[in-house]
This record gives sequence, C-alpha cells and structure tokens, in this order.
Amino acid sequence: MFLFAPLGGMTADRVNRRHIVISTQVAAMLLASVLAALTLSTKFRSGTCLCWRVCWAWVNAFDIPGRQSFLVDMVGKED
Repeated sequence: MFLFAPLGGMTADRVNRRHIVISTQVAAMLLASVLAALTLSTKFRSGTCLCWRVCWAWVNAFDIPGRQSFLVDMVGKED
C-alpha cells in the first residue's frame, strides 16, 4: 500500500471523491468474495495469497485518501 498511496492521493484530488469511495468499496466486496470462495474451495495457496494481498493494498491505497478527502466534502471546511 505504501507504494500505491501517492497515486491514490493524486487521484483523490483530481477525480470525484464519491465515485472513488463507491468503486473501492465494490472492489473490496469483490476481493472479499474471491477470498471466501477460494477459502471454502480449499484452493487458497501462498501464491494466491500474495496476489490477493497486492490487490487488497491497491484498493486500500485509493480508498483511504478518497475517504479522508470525501469527509471534508460531507462536513464542510468551516467545521
């Protein structure tokens, strides 16, 4: 996540923050579903774990800056 966070921050500054939060939450839901399916089918291996963790870090690198900057839009700068 450390490597992808600057890209996520730049994207949060330039793109609609609401769309970032919604799309990252959908991506997190899909990743959680894939993890559940692989775990239940007993096909979850170490290589799959590494790939899944990279995808999860990528999603979080965009979700955290997008969510934090979206909070300012919801509350307002004066508060």
